[in-house]
Amino acid sequence: MEAVPRISDHALIISTFKEVIAEVKTAQDLLPGSIKSLELICSEVLCPALDLVDEKCVWKVKSLQGRTVFQIHGENESHTCLRREMYCNCRRFAEIVITKRTGFICKHLLAVYIADALSSFQVALKNDSHIVKNLLQF
Repeated sequence: MEAVPRISDHALIISTFKEVIAEVKTAQDLLPGSIKSLELICSEVLCPALDLVDEKCVWKVKSLQGRTVFQIHGENESHTCLRREMYCNCRRFAEIVITKRTGFICKHLLAVYIADALSSFQVALKNDSHIVKNLLQF
């Protein structure tokens, strides 16, 4: 079993991750250096996350009142992610990030970050009650 990262290690990982995502956003491309960095930071979930982006499973759901959430629509399930809060409502996120603290991100949330950086998501406009309903499912 992998040791739980110390807080300083965790903070460094998050900081590095956000720097890599900023590079992707600036380049508007996943350059080899960015891919290599992401492999080092989140190797287990990188390929599945890229598959979700490639398969156009990432949706940015906006309300007229300004609320925004991301949803991942897979074959069997949908998950809601809060990008700024670095949160996903999937079981894997709860297990590895919240409970065991052996990771910091799931494939859904990583797909959201990559899709957002590349502007490679679908957009849905919903009323505010739809977004609130999804948030209440957390």
